[in-house]
Amino acid sequence: MSRKLRKYKEKGIRAEFSEVNKLGVREYETKIFNEHNTLKRNERSANDWLNKQAKIFAAKGTLDKEQMTFSAYAAELAENYLCEAEIKDGEKICGLKGWNKVGKYHLQMLMNTFAKARVQDITEKEITNYRIKRRRQVGVVAVNRELALLRKILHLAYSELIISRIPIFNISLADEKERDRILTPVEEIRLMQILEKEKFKRIKPIIISALETAIRKSELEKLKWSEIDLDSGIIRLLATNTKTATERIIPMSLSVKEELEKLADEKIGGLVFDFTNFRGLFKELLKLSEIESFRFHDFRHHATTNFVRSKVEKLHAMKITGHTTEKTFRRYANLQAEDLKNEFQKFDDYKIAREMPELVSEAAN
Repeated sequence: MSRKLRKYKEKGIRAEFSEVNKLGVREYETKIFNEHNTLKRNERSANDWLNKQAKIFAAKGTLDKEQMTFSAYAAELAENYLCEAEIKDGEKICGLKGWNKVGKYHLQMLMNTFAKARVQDITEKEITNYRIKRRRQVGVVAVNRELALLRKILHLAYSELIISRIPIFNISLADEKERDRILTPVEEIRLMQILEKEKFKRIKPIIISALETAIRKSELEKLKWSEIDLDSGIIRLLATNTKTATERIIPMSLSVKEELEKLADEKIGGLVFDFTNFRGLFKELLKLSEIESFRFHDFRHHATTNFVRSKVEKLHAMKITGHTTEKTFRRYANLQAEDLKNEFQKFDDYKIAREMPELVSEAAN
């Protein structure tokens, strides 16, 4: 026995729902036939799919996805995907973290090339040409982030049957030069000396906090007094403000606690730090400290390296820094030759211990 549940016709798209009695057991099988011969296995998924097609048809007057341009599809994704992440109870509901800050820019770069192209017409060759063109303009990291966004969009298009195959292209992460810049002991001393100048009084707490907690600049910019517990010496970063959308607990060093206590005495507004004109002051601070080729994010490398040097247990250090994989954590632990030399001293200590007189005597007997 079979019955038709619902039909929606446009470009050959139709759906059938059949009900089959077999050995006294009722089994259901729902099929949706379209240009890609998609199969839906239950009535609910069939209805959801058909309703979605009806909405698309009502909005655009056609279900011919073959004609959909890259810009039209990006606009369709703007509500729930290509937008700033929505966080609820510490979990991401939809969107992309950091979209408003960098994601929009990456999409605009893609739009400059692919906006008018049909999604299904985007080929490996066109993507390769895009990579070469952009690589002549910007660094490999920026190009990789743009291509990563393009790949996500194409995967979504494939899942929604807008394209029948995903173009194959590589994102060359191996070409990204890993930063290994940390402060030398002399540079750190000079930095601390210059920070004592009255001119840098306002940014000193920011620098100290970055130097000793590995908190990202974007997280420091959003840090509120409600996340600071001076009594327990804990900073509790909210999931809505972290890059990974997960809450982090950061213990305060003595220096960080001292700086935050000073700020608390003259607390103004909800934010902890004042980043007004920060870039210019930071640039001047580095110049006076004679520190070259150093970025603010390198403080995160420096702090993570010091966690490793001071023998903070790796799992605990990763919880503090917010690294979710050991591979990424190792990238930030930029150990120098002196660190390796000091660590290798354990081998010499081991050999010396084996040559102790009582052990030599025991071996001889």
